[in-house]
Amino acid sequence: MDPGEDDFIDFDWHDSQLQSLLLAADKGLTSTIQNPLTNSPTSEPPSIPDIEDLITSTSPYARHRRRRGFLSVSDLVRMEWCGLQFHYTLESLEQRTDTPAMKVGREIHQALELEVHDVVDVEIHTREDMWGLRLLNCLIGLEEMLITGKTRELNVFGFIHDDNDLHSSSSSTDRYLVFGVIDEISRDPPISLSFPTSSDITWRLSDTKTRVHPHLPSPTTNTAPKFQMMLYKHLFDALTRGPQHFDHTLFFSLLRLNPATGFSHALHAHLPPTPASEPWTLNTLLHATLTRFALFPPLSPTLTLAYLWQRTMEPLGDVAFRHDEGVLREHLRRAIGYWGGRKMDDVMKGVEVKEAYRCHGCEYNERCEWRARKAQELADGNEETRTE
Repeated sequence: MDPGEDDFIDFDWHDSQLQSLLLAADKGLTSTIQNPLTNSPTSEPPSIPDIEDLITSTSPYARHRRRRGFLSVSDLVRMEWCGLQFHYTLESLEQRTDTPAMKVGREIHQALELEVHDVVDVEIHTREDMWGLRLLNCLIGLEEMLITGKTRELNVFGFIHDDNDLHSSSSSTDRYLVFGVIDEISRDPPISLSFPTSSDITWRLSDTKTRVHPHLPSPTTNTAPKFQMMLYKHLFDALTRGPQHFDHTLFFSLLRLNPATGFSHALHAHLPPTPASEPWTLNTLLHATLTRFALFPPLSPTLTLAYLWQRTMEPLGDVAFRHDEGVLREHLRRAIGYWGGRKMDDVMKGVEVKEAYRCHGCEYNERCEWRARKAQELADGNEETRTE
């Protein structure tokens, strides 16, 4: 999706600030969690490697994501706007510059989150602290759902196999951990005394998008947000199956975490007391989180994108659609084929000529080989027409 139009990104894990945090955690240094959504602008335009040079002996996952151990939801959907722009950005040593629209969109999302709960900075010291904090945020969000019937910015995670079988028993080399942040889940009806899995309750997933222009996007530009929301539902629904269906060993292995490790005092101060007054470990916190997810049923198959005009915060309308597991799996097949380096051609291509408007504002516009190739094909076609 065009970042100048819609802020569908949950986290920019390629951000330099977050990378510094990961490195600090690896080295056991003390860091403070900051908002990882702010990129530093670059003064020089990003360079573009030759397309042939982008095909190397290692996969994009091995080069760019293996160290941190997971893919974000954005990693799996952002390529829908333009696969080549996505790849250029990933392989470039430069960081993309946030547009004013992206910054405003994120500020709006932060304001919406503060309507539901406060946000507190917590000092972390280790990778275990970092993931402990994410699991704690899950517990807090699920508790909000039980008490108030609504939460925002809920962390979800799970495994995707490269044939898209979430529950496959294949080796870890064929499975990827995926992490994302759901914008909003709400209960219908908002007030209910029934148990969360009661048949008279529906849990609805929605996502607020902001627009620069005062109208809804065209259907062709809605593809990435729809895949994003379907993947959120896919991950949430899998977590509701309970801890016995989650591969704890693979989770800790991919993230290079010690499940028996406790937490720093700063994080431990925010954790609830354990039933047996035993100290929290990453393993017990993960189990508690999965147990809490199991209190909920799968989310409603009707998903909603709610659009706001950035200038006035005026609602522009909602786009409701049905979750389609088959369509999602086909998209994931292409996305995982790219990240695994097995079938990158399905992603590494630019937009069709009729969608060339997407190139406006792209930082690779003037040097994009795909655009040059399409322009040459069009010129050759016109020349043949004149010759005939």
